[in-house]
Amino acid sequence: MIGVPEIVTFLQSAVCIALLGVLLLKFWSDARLDAFRQEMFIVRDELFDYAASGKIEFDSPAYRLLRQMMNGYIRYGHQLTFFRIALTMGRMRLVDRSSVQDWSVKWDRALKNIRTDEVREELASFHERAMQCAARRVVFGSPLLIVVSGFGVAVLLLREGWNNLARIFAAAPAFTFSHVFDPRIIESEAAATAVA
Repeated sequence: MIGVPEIVTFLQSAVCIALLGVLLLKFWSDARLDAFRQEMFIVRDELFDYAASGKIEFDSPAYRLLRQMMNGYIRYGHQLTFFRIALTMGRMRLVDRSSVQDWSVKWDRALKNIRTDEVREELASFHERAMQCAARRVVFGSPLLIVVSGFGVAVLLLREGWNNLARIFAAAPAFTFSHVFDPRIIESEAAATAVA
């Protein structure tokens, strides 16, 4: 027979589980979004400082494209989820393939038009850092992609060995992201939303 102490213990457990659920579903999600936006702000600010130092003009197409993409990520970071990206990829593959290429083509052209190798490499580095932020946001927001990322870690370990373990764990989200999604779609959507 179930007594009062067992019922009280059950109710306490149920309340604790409910509160933990609220904490994980609401507050953790908000904290992840804030951390993503803050990280993207940092990369964007460093890009601005790089341009302010005179190494690239503020009206350079490469600078403007990078800034536009980062602004889109900041503005619509809450929509950067596995489900929304899967829907966007489906829509773009079925309906509108041209916009997928648009941002990437402009970015490649703008990067090639930069005469200095050092500046080109630095802008490519800013682009890579922004994409890594986006990849971490998407991968660590989806239990399915976390599992897939575990396989990515295994593949990278087989390729590079145990020597680079810290770098492998840092690279795993971007590796998973680029193998599950077409990064050009995400960049194009981010740039388009910044303009909207």
